[in-house]
Amino acid sequence: MIVTRDPFSGLTTMLERKAVSSLAVADLGGGSAAWVSKALAARLQSLGGTTLMVGLAEQSPAAWSLDDISAHTAIGDRSGLAYLGAPQQDRPLQLNSLVQALLRWQQEFSTVVVHAGSALDERGILAISGCQGVLLVVDGGRDDEEKLERLKIRLNHQGVVLMGVILNRSALPALGRELASSLSRRLCWLSHKSWFGRLQIWLRESRFLNGRWS
Repeated sequence: MIVTRDPFSGLTTMLERKAVSSLAVADLGGGSAAWVSKALAARLQSLGGTTLMVGLAEQSPAAWSLDDISAHTAIGDRSGLAYLGAPQQDRPLQLNSLVQALLRWQQEFSTVVVHAGSALDERGILAISGCQGVLLVVDGGRDDEEKLERLKIRLNHQGVVLMGVILNRSALPALGRELASSLSRRLCWLSHKSWFGRLQIWLRESRFLNGRWS
């Protein structure tokens, strides 16, 4: 499933149908999983469930651990979207510790969304493996299809359920400007023609070709 305009269209229904209560959100190293995981957690909360967002991949660890009661007492306001930052990282992430913490969280929350960070590093893979499914965020124009296919094979080998792939269109290059530059390089012998100059200006300023829809 590749989603563009509405990144969560149908996803929440799928999570409910498959009874998925823990979902990892990961990217291929571009950092886009951070805002997607927060947006998804907020959407799930708005639908009437109780949602916990856990930022395992965030850079500023908080004073809590996966292995003790602080994994519950460190959760802030429970009246809205509950949130936990990254735990103290005095030792490597342990898969069993994450699985046990998820089981405890699921006794209180209907859905736990985990910001796993990059699916290309070991910590990200561990975070993904502890959840029931993963949502991958792909940066258009940066992440190639071959890299994504290799990752899908690895996830499948580890028994991870791929719930969907979100295309981050903000990372796509501006098509109009790319075309204008390409024409300048390939057809420089036409640069003296007035129509050629007007065409380049139109390509560079076209809202449609450069992804500016509003």
